Amino acid sequence: MKIFVFSDSHGNTQPMLNVLQQKRDECDFIIHLGDHCTDINCIGSNVGITPVIAVSGNNDFFSDLHEFPYDTTVEIAGKRLFICHGHKLAVKRDLSLLITAAKNKNCSIALFGHTHIPYVKTSDNISLFNPGSIGVFSGGKLSYGTITINNNNVKFEINEV
Repeated sequence: MKIFVFSDSHGNTQPMLNVLQQKRDECDFIIHLGDHCTDINCIGSNVGITPVIAVSGNNDFFSDLHEFPYDTTVEIAGKRLFICHGHKLAVKRDLSLLITAAKNKNCSIALFGHTHIPYVKTSDNISLFNPGSIGVFSGGKLSYGTITINNNNVKFEINEV
């Protein structure tokens, strides 16, 4: 199972489209971590990849929270993931609230965006993963993440565009 994780597209959908058109055969699942979460609506339909999950970020004041909540949990290939943008959990300050939220939802993986900075680390038995920004340069290159789940093995990768 290979999951493509995007965040902070901010209306710049072309990089996501390019990645998914080039790697369509590798992708089993798409997650968007907010800040123009509605960008994901055109992605899935244009490349024909489902399922797609998205959450709202601090710049998603125009989206319907019934369609895109601030956080959600999902089980994929036997792993439980906590998915959020991160602004409501103060991820720019530290990750303690994110870790607590993931634990409270019985998740072993926490996905977040908001900082535009790629991040992969395990803390307090929670795998923390931020793919960076697919749409806005923040001192580095555009990036996205992939998560490969094979039996009990989980591999996190940051990919530059």
